[in-house]
This record gives sequence, structure tokens and C-alpha cells, in this order.
Amino acid sequence: MASKLVQGKHGLRNRLLIAAGALAALAAGILAAERPGSADAAPSTGYSVVIISGDGMGPAQRTATQLAEYGYKTQPMDALPNGGLLKTNSILPVTDSAAGATAMGTGHKVKNNQAGIAPNGKKLENLVELARSLGKSTGLVEDHDVTNATMMG
Repeated sequence: MASKLVQGKHGLRNRLLIAAGALAALAAGILAAERPGSADAAPSTGYSVVIISGDGMGPAQRTATQLAEYGYKTQPMDALPNGGLLKTNSILPVTDSAAGATAMGTGHKVKNNQAGIAPNGKKLENLVELARSLGKSTGLVEDHDVTNATMMG
């Protein structure tokens, strides 16, 4: 049914309405999940989060791969339900893997060669440590050396 809505001369408007509706439903679900429930309500198990990080894989690399392997068709990873981009540069004009991974894993920009360490020398908590402190199960999968700077962030 949704595919018929986006066809026709009002396709963009319909797509925007569908996106706005999906966003509103997501926001309502998040707000409802954060409200304290009754004492006999079953506790929520939360959501699973999987982050796939392609070290050095930006929009230019994705586009080059898409054109070389798939032409104008989309890549299989485009079928994933969610995706995103983020800027992981360091506090310097040129970044390295340690600073980029720290920006991605902690939300803080740092100096190059400083994995998980703030410019003031303080250790930064990363997403895995935060999840563990909340009692969540965590894990890392690496196809490179486990001491690779991308995993250290």
C-alpha cells in the first residue's frame, strides 16, 4: 500500500508524510518506553544495537564500490533498516584512526594517537563501557588485529 502512495505527481509530499509519520511513531515509542510503568508491568529488555564500522570507508569509497560492483543498482548494505554518517575527525585538521575511533566510541574529539584519552589526560568512557555499566551484554567483532586503533576507541 505504501508503494502506491508514493507514486504519482505528489510522490515527494507523500514520502515526506510517511517519513514524518514514521518519525512520530518512533518518538512515541521511545517516550512510552521511558515512562515508569505500573509495579506489575514486565520490565523492558531494551533494544539490541549493532554498529558496523568500515575503517576508512566513507561516502566516496561506497560510491566507487557501488559503481564498480553494482553499476547504478544499490549495494546490499543499503537494504539495512537504518544507517548514518558521522564526522570523526580529531581536534586537529587531519585525523588518525585512534582519534576517529574515540570520536565515534565516546562522542569526544581528541588529539591524534590518543585512543580513549581526553586532551586533559582523563580517560573517556566508550559505548561498550557505558552499556556494561547499565548491565547490558556487549561484544566486539574485529577482522583485523584486536589492537587496531579503530577498536581501541
